[in-house]
Amino acid sequence: MALDIKQHAAVERPIIASGRQASGEFAALIEEVQPLITEVLQLPADKALPVTLPTEQVSDLVRALRAAGDAANVTIRFKRFPRLDENGNQAMTVPKNDDDSEPKPLSDPFEYINKSQSTVRVIFWISKKVVRKPKPAQETINPAD
Repeated sequence: MALDIKQHAAVERPIIASGRQASGEFAALIEEVQPLITEVLQLPADKALPVTLPTEQVSDLVRALRAAGDAANVTIRFKRFPRLDENGNQAMTVPKNDDDSEPKPLSDPFEYINKSQSTVRVIFWISKKVVRKPKPAQETINPAD
């Protein structure tokens, strides 16, 4: 399955506040997005790369970009767009069982670019890979000692 990607000129990288379906051809998709990763690596730090593709392919693209970024030892970052419900209002999370937590807005790594919602735009860039140090194992005290 080939992705129907249309690439646009680089744009200013958006500032974001700090998203899966699977495809059986995942390895081929990773190979297909490698040129996009190579191009993003050549962009200045303040630029992002927008691409458009059909809506049904967006989850495969996002997963393939993340996997290709891991292979290139970089983190792929996406501009987040608010998720809208059928009335055009922003969708919110639903707290579980009278939980005291506040509902939070939901977002997606894409935006619809036409009224029929058949095409989406994904804007992404790279950032340095963060390597987290593992927490040291805590010693447990045995009360029988």
